[in-house]
Amino acid sequence: SKRSTVERIKQEFDKFPGTSLHGSLPCTAWSAWQKMAIHLHGPRYAERLHRRQNESRKLIRHFVECAEYCIKKGGEVSFEWPRWCTGWHEPMIINMVAQLEMHTALVDGCAVGITDEHGVPIKKPWRFVCTSPRLAASLDALRCPHRKDFRHSECAGSRTAKMAFYPT
Repeated sequence: SKRSTVERIKQEFDKFPGTSLHGSLPCTAWSAWQKMAIHLHGPRYAERLHRRQNESRKLIRHFVECAEYCIKKGGEVSFEWPRWCTGWHEPMIINMVAQLEMHTALVDGCAVGITDEHGVPIKKPWRFVCTSPRLAASLDALRCPHRKDFRHSECAGSRTAKMAFYPT
């Protein structure tokens, strides 16, 4: 969120042209569950959420600035959020995807080893956008390998925060 951090990132692209950038900003403010939270907790919650979304918009602006600079310096850019994150509808994200000609990849967590505490696969649906068509195609191949009737464990409640990582 700091201007100094954005400038340091850009300096790294100057020192190492061709370096690629991946972004995965906090998505809590854009969770589809926020509509339910507003319904349950009312206007005060909605005001706090609006502030958190504005903070997220600042991060998005800074990411887009870094992404554009990265590409100018010969790198590639990717960005990820949960597949159903309402942040995908934010105009800055839509414009970034269009202006940088990004390709979409849908990844299921169970295809890359995401499990609950008992070893049961969690589907955890991600959406990536990438300037590299090759990376997008590679990621898009990581889809759920299970039968249609397979029962995944849910990525919900206390498990959600524990799932905020990429497996090796």
